[in-house]
Amino acid sequence: MPEGQFPWFDFEEVVMEVHQALYDNGWVTPAFDWTEWQESAEEFVNLPEKIEKADATTIQKLLTTHCRKERFCEGHLAAMFENGHVVSLLRRLKVIREKMKR
Repeated sequence: MPEGQFPWFDFEEVVMEVHQALYDNGWVTPAFDWTEWQESAEEFVNLPEKIEKADATTIQKLLTTHCRKERFCEGHLAAMFENGHVVSLLRRLKVIREKMKR
């Protein structure tokens, strides 16, 4: 790498597509102070079983936190994909949606 250049994280295309879809569909909310909620978010990452009982609002807070944190910690969102966290959140949303259809 040339001197004076900063390294960057190169997202896979699918991660960028999901990232944009979350913004486009209102799952990332500017009205939420994600910086004050980072410790709570870490609990869901460290204890994935907590996701099984999370409601849609909590999922939105988690997705907002991860997407916003990406702006300050490049590669964070990709790490959340790699460890299965984002997939778990999306699966939980699917369960919530199916219950709403009943």
